[in-house]
Amino acid sequence: MSDKDWLQQIIDWILGIFGGDDDGEPDVPARPLPNSPGEMVGWGPTYCWWQVSPSDTETLAAAMEDAGLNLCPIELFGFGRDKWWNRLPELMTLFHDRYQIFNRHGIRIDLKLINWNWGEGHAENGDIKSCDRRLNDSWFQDVLDALKPYSDGLILQACAEWGPGSRNGECWKKAERWCETAARQWPGLKSWNKTATPASAPAGHILDYHVSRLDGLGPRTTNRIATTDTSMILNTLGGLKGHLGNHGKLRELVKACRRQGCGFSAYTFFDALDLPQDLAAIDVIGQAWRG
Repeated sequence: MSDKDWLQQIIDWILGIFGGDDDGEPDVPARPLPNSPGEMVGWGPTYCWWQVSPSDTETLAAAMEDAGLNLCPIELFGFGRDKWWNRLPELMTLFHDRYQIFNRHGIRIDLKLINWNWGEGHAENGDIKSCDRRLNDSWFQDVLDALKPYSDGLILQACAEWGPGSRNGECWKKAERWCETAARQWPGLKSWNKTATPASAPAGHILDYHVSRLDGLGPRTTNRIATTDTSMILNTLGGLKGHLGNHGKLRELVKACRRQGCGFSAYTFFDALDLPQDLAAIDVIGQAWRG
């Protein structure tokens, strides 16, 4: 064996210790990922995921694994002010790195590709809205194709909180078309969130229900994930800035979901990571889920 081959083996060994590789391809999951909603419990940095450094992401993922959490909700593009919609290769590099970390810890990504609230009624969302013609079918197909190599470790939600009565409701048919495209093409798990509080989901989709109160977890079906993606429930749980800080209410919500047999996803809102706060919430979620 040549010196070059020995050197490559050493590099591969070092990368293997840290669970990474240098081929740009997603790793095979280190252990089985959850496949049914009743097995899924999680926490996630949602639209700020890319602002969390790889080292802090590793800290959070390790804490999630220790607590028994196996689901991480994120919105792919974050806010429009960051203009990721026009920087897909750069965004996918950031996503790849975070995907690998969560994957190594047995955590499935619950990916919301487009939040239909994007750019509507929020000054921080920048100069583009979901209805913008630059976000066309060709653009969506490019994004979908970029995500397909990660299908083993994702739940894909093509669009969230869309419909004729939603924000950006004037172009809700585009969201419907994109959801239909994803339903035909996506080889992995898929979820459904029309209107934010859907009563049912199409065949082959997990129902994603956005909770607004402690006693409103949605339709009594085990094929659902209860997600804390509303200002109402987050205020109940501690506030938009003190998200998930009311551990008593958080524990109550997780236990109610567990009793009903649905999955649970803690969807947090923040613009800067608060590690002690989030690590504490992760621990509370895990304890409540286990019993």
